[in-house]
Formats: sequence, C-alpha cells, structure tokens
Amino acid sequence: MKKNQLNKWLYLTFISFIIASCSSDNSDNYPKTFVKHEFVRGNIKMFTNKGEVTDSKLIGKFIEQYGNNPYTSSQVFSVKNDEETFKIYNFELLFNSIEKGNINYINEKKPIKFNLISEDGYQNISIRDTLKSLGNKYETPIYKCIPKIISKKNLPRGTGFSYKQTYLRPLYINKSNNEIHILLVNLLKTKHNINNKLIGISSNTNLNNKINPDYISRLKKSNYRDTLVYQESYIVFKQQ
Repeated sequence: MKKNQLNKWLYLTFISFIIASCSSDNSDNYPKTFVKHEFVRGNIKMFTNKGEVTDSKLIGKFIEQYGNNPYTSSQVFSVKNDEETFKIYNFELLFNSIEKGNINYINEKKPIKFNLISEDGYQNISIRDTLKSLGNKYETPIYKCIPKIISKKNLPRGTGFSYKQTYLRPLYINKSNNEIHILLVNLLKTKHNINNKLIGISSNTNLNNKINPDYISRLKKSNYRDTLVYQESYIVFKQQ
C-alpha cells in the first residue's frame, strides 16, 4: 500500500471511530427523564383447549356471560377503567444510569429509588421497598412477570399457606427506543373440572403484568374446558 493511500485509510478509520464514539456517548447520555404520554389499548384475545378464538361475536358473548360481578352487577372485565388507570401512574421516570433511577411522583418531593432488572421478555423496575405475601400469590403461572424475591420461609401445617415471602415492589415495563411501556393486562378466565362443570371465574383489570405464553400453550393442550380472554395494553412514557 502506498504512503498516501495508507494515510488516507488511517484518516478515514480515525473519523469513523470518532463518529461511532459520539453516537455511543449520545445513546448512553444520562440522566434521562421519561414522562407519561398516552394509553395504548391492545386487542382482546381468547383461547381455549381448541386454540385461539377469533370470532368477535363469540368473544363478546363470553365476556357478557362471565365478565360481570354476580355480587355487585358491575363489569369486572372492562376497558372503561383506562382513564382511571392512566391517572394512577402520575409520575416521571428518571434514569441516572442504565440500571438505576428514581420514580418522581408529581407534586411529591421525595423520589423513590429503583434498580432496573432485565428479564426474559420484559424489564422489572424493582423498587427498593419490601412487601410480604402468603403463598405463591405473585408467582401465578398465567402471568409472565414476577417480582424479585428476597426471602422465603416455610409455614407450619394448618396455616392454609405453605410459605410466606418478602419481595421488592415491582413495576413491569418494556423499553422501546426512546419510550418506556408500562405493561397492563385485562384478564377473564373460567375454570372447569374434568366433567366440564364450571368451578371458578377469575378476573383482573389493568394489572401491571403480561400473559405468560407458556400458559397459553398448556391451555391449548389441556383436556379441561378452561377459557382465557385477555387484553394487553400499555402506558407510553416518552423521553423528554
């Protein structure tokens, strides 16, 4: 290689390195603040042991039949609570680094510190605040996201629970470019016994979580006539 060509090659290599370094510095520039922007409502999906149901009339009929609370006559599977849910998440997310930050509630001076934990298919804003539960309340196989468990203790027989556990308060999200999506799910599920008799109905409205795909796979292979209807939505936080 001639001297002039070598000098030109070294110059171009140096310029490329500088550009790449600047781009990296910009993308990793902290702190970063994310503010609440909008509620994005997902599609309603339905699954049985025969597979996915796409007929909107059948889905609507199922929700009409089972999506009402028999004690209060009010809907327990509803998308009408979106506005109220949007108000609950009244804070800003401040990232001091890629793994640490603060939740700053509007009109409150004291920030809440968190660590960001990357999991399979989601991220957990693990708040430095311990909570306690009995049994496996937060390890239900129907949901994908679980909190960071910091202690677990077996309980004696007769208590009704096999153990109690302490965990860090979670906030489940997905990061997408310059956005953060807070995960929400509406859920309505019927449970049957081996004789196809209805033995239970469960529901949640705008719970901070997502459906576990493994659960749907097991449901489609089941001999039971259980049915799952759900809607995954999210609240968008945009970087300022």
